[in-house]
Amino acid sequence: MRAERLWSLAVSAGVVAAGLFAPVAMAAYHAEAPPVAEDSGDASAAPMTIVWNQRRLHGSVLYFLDNPSTRLRRYDFATSSWLSDITINGAADAFDVDATGIYVKFSNRVERVALDGSGSVVVPSVTAPLPYIEVAGNVLLMGDEDNVYAYNKMTGALAGSHFAFYTMGGTSTIELEGRLYGATQGISPPDVVEVEFNPATGAITNYFDSPYHGDYPIGDKNFAREAGGLVVNSSGVVYASNTLGYLGSLGGTVQGVAFLDDRFVVMRGPQLAVFTNSVHELGEIAAPLGLQDIVGYAGSAYAISGSINALTIAPLSLDSIAQPAPPPARSWEVAAPKADFILGDGNEVVLFSQSEHAAYSFNSQAWSHANPTSVYPGPLQAAFSPINNTVYAAYAGGAIYAFPRTSTDTVSWFAATASSSLGLATAGEYVFAVDPSGAWASHYTFGPGGSLLSTVDWNYYSRQYEWDPVLRRMYFFRDDTSPNDLHWEQIGLDGSIVAEGESPYHGEVIAATPIRVSPDGSRIVLGSGQVFESGGVTFAGNLNATVADIGWLNGDVYAVTPEPTPQLRRYNATYQVIQSGRVRGTPRRLLSSSNGFVYVADVGASTIIGRLDGFLSKADLAVDPVATGSLFSGGSPINISVTVGNNGTVPSSNAMVTGDLAGLENPSWRCVPGTLVSGCANVIVNGSIANALDLQDSGQATYQISGTIPLSARNEVRIPVSITPAVSNSDPELRNNGVEVVLRLDRIFDHGFE
Repeated sequence: MRAERLWSLAVSAGVVAAGLFAPVAMAAYHAEAPPVAEDSGDASAAPMTIVWNQRRLHGSVLYFLDNPSTRLRRYDFATSSWLSDITINGAADAFDVDATGIYVKFSNRVERVALDGSGSVVVPSVTAPLPYIEVAGNVLLMGDEDNVYAYNKMTGALAGSHFAFYTMGGTSTIELEGRLYGATQGISPPDVVEVEFNPATGAITNYFDSPYHGDYPIGDKNFAREAGGLVVNSSGVVYASNTLGYLGSLGGTVQGVAFLDDRFVVMRGPQLAVFTNSVHELGEIAAPLGLQDIVGYAGSAYAISGSINALTIAPLSLDSIAQPAPPPARSWEVAAPKADFILGDGNEVVLFSQSEHAAYSFNSQAWSHANPTSVYPGPLQAAFSPINNTVYAAYAGGAIYAFPRTSTDTVSWFAATASSSLGLATAGEYVFAVDPSGAWASHYTFGPGGSLLSTVDWNYYSRQYEWDPVLRRMYFFRDDTSPNDLHWEQIGLDGSIVAEGESPYHGEVIAATPIRVSPDGSRIVLGSGQVFESGGVTFAGNLNATVADIGWLNGDVYAVTPEPTPQLRRYNATYQVIQSGRVRGTPRRLLSSSNGFVYVADVGASTIIGRLDGFLSKADLAVDPVATGSLFSGGSPINISVTVGNNGTVPSSNAMVTGDLAGLENPSWRCVPGTLVSGCANVIVNGSIANALDLQDSGQATYQISGTIPLSARNEVRIPVSITPAVSNSDPELRNNGVEVVLRLDRIFDHGFE
């Protein structure tokens, strides 16, 4: 019928009715029905620590149990006014209301109080120690540690009982369906339980827990939709009201729910989100300051704010449901971060930065970065679907949001796992996710629109999930089980998980990332160097080295080895090394592209992108991105560092480094040698840069540039720096041979405060 609300909410001192709403939030409320605030008497008085113990809605009246004051507070939606308080005979455990009265449960009795508070009577013979009471039809539902009881609400006669197995709390009922819901207490793992009863006779006909037995997170409150169909647990998991089958997740814990006709509003801390009854988030709506709870009445949602002596109840407008835009991300040229996830392929590389809350798309054909795709801060994992042209990010609590690359600031709720995600990947147009719910772990697949297609528990966590579009398999390790092993799941054309398998070995698989699959799907190579054939996932060879990444080109296998001496290696059909050369930085990815590879590595605090030729015959000279970050002012001194290097696998002699420092006053530079470089004198030179270097494969040097920004400078100062090979065709990619260092000027400081 209504959700039990046992709350002990803290309110910051000094919150009073007059300050409950931020001016910018007022537009979200219907002007024709302004908030109605109680007269709190002394406006400067701090609110009580306890907001209320429980609240109930019956008819048009909202009741609040205020135990410290032994009273029930009442607000009438029909008249938008506060009614007189009702004094009760002591501190109560719980209460519920129907047309026959207010049923107040004390530790040793239940009293029925007249709706107007004019009197009360004890309901005879009703005792049950647990602090809950639900009124449904002709019965009072109560319980103790072992049983659920149904009493006739008028006579107190016991009408039915059922062994309860475990202590239950956080109750809620659907009178139309004759169902009581609760959360088990004092047992691990907890679960959601359902009691089926006859509201007319009180006969209790069934008691069962969910079919998941604690697989999903369980909160201590349940919110049942009065019209039936849904039960929302405060953990954010939504169940079917008849079977307690899993319907979906709200992406995190909730503190309140307001059910409407075709949707419902949930309170997530200070945020209010709107969901369809099919558990898909539509967006958020504005919430008032001091928000404590929400309630649905007559098809509308209302916010409850303030303290027990200064409550404000205001309608919430659902006219402006929107998904908040993520904060703008800095451009790649400004941020130049180290990527946390490298997504995509050799044609379209997506560098995902958690700290910059952005996905940076890089097109290797144009050799350029697109505008960043901003995401919400705090992503746990990220994935990219070229088919959907969308970046997906998973967040604490299980929410997954979709960020289309067609817009830099557009976002939509996509789906949610029951708990915080442990892994995220794409399988063509489908999204694959992992969380710790279920036995061990659960694997999910979602459709392009976010619909849940399949869930499989008794599963495994893996550091990586690798998709093979040929055999339609997702490969992964079982990193949470010993011995580790290589597993796969097949995803059907409809997006559901339809089969699974693993290698026949038990401890022989060296489960080192990455997992990479050959273009024809016939071979799987691990970071340990082990090679498997896909048919039976049996050994097919060994690279005899730990590798940082693997790629294929014209039927040959290539791999980059990790530090301290990273190399690009080319293998023959029997996995013997036939060519090798050093590469620069900390290798991250080796992505097939044209007649070579897009090479992605970390150098210093940034992730760089280069191009390596498949014959290991060319150097790849590059100037690394420079993250200037801060704003500068006219007249201020600057000191920046620019690194040049040879990503490729052969030496480059007499490479010319130039840098136009004319935009600075009193410019100077120093070439600081890094590794495998000659021609870097490490002395201060005045003027612009003109310096010839000999760079061995993987060699690099850093130019330290100093000077002063002119007082006359406006907007920005650009410093172009480039490196040019002595023979142009010795470099497979000339478009990464230069950068423009952009020093952005703060307009406040233009012309020295002029």
